[in-house]
Amino acid sequence: MSWSNRDERHEIALVVVPDGMGGHEAGDEASGIVVRQALSALAPLLQSAPTGRFKDATPATLADTIDYAMQEANRAVYRKAKGEGPLKGMGATAAVVLIWDLHVLIGHVGDCRVYHQRSDWLALVTKDQTLVARMVELGQLESEEAAKHPRRHEVTQALGRRFDVQPARYERKLAAGDWLIVATDGLTAHVDDTALQVMVKAAPASAAVLANQLVETANARGGSDNCTVVVVRCY
Repeated sequence: MSWSNRDERHEIALVVVPDGMGGHEAGDEASGIVVRQALSALAPLLQSAPTGRFKDATPATLADTIDYAMQEANRAVYRKAKGEGPLKGMGATAAVVLIWDLHVLIGHVGDCRVYHQRSDWLALVTKDQTLVARMVELGQLESEEAAKHPRRHEVTQALGRRFDVQPARYERKLAAGDWLIVATDGLTAHVDDTALQVMVKAAPASAAVLANQLVETANARGGSDNCTVVVVRCY
């Protein structure tokens, strides 16, 4: 969404990437709940922004709003996952990214990833909330071992697993020419950081083209999991 007020131009972009857990039907339902609840919780902010109501919003305020949206999504999934049937025990990992006039606020639960590339430099912004990531952090496992560990997909936190969740928060600043890549682990299972950096650097200036290329590459290299990729290009 973009708008202008006299000589001031403003832009907002919202990206919500969930990755459902608990089987096909349950995962699909959990992902849908996350998207709907996140949009519902953030709608007042997005709808009121052009009026100037939030022109003085601080990064901390925006981060609190994202946190609230993820808490609402978590409890909605949790309530439905407590019942019987195929949806019992479902959950989802997720990344919620709000870009507000080149300032990026991220809420993160699980192992979806957000990357930021500027020129030749690629940075993994988020930190995987997984068992093996914690083991690497504690020095119990090397990074090379973690990439092939049989429990590498076991998350330590997910939406819907408990009534309360603690989303991690991240911030970045964008500049012209920057890229943001938000993806599920279906991408990173087959496209490592080195390959991703090469593909982003060689990509045409089209977010849609790069997103499709990344999904197609993951599928061509095995496609062992569903793969969702959203790409943002800053002009």
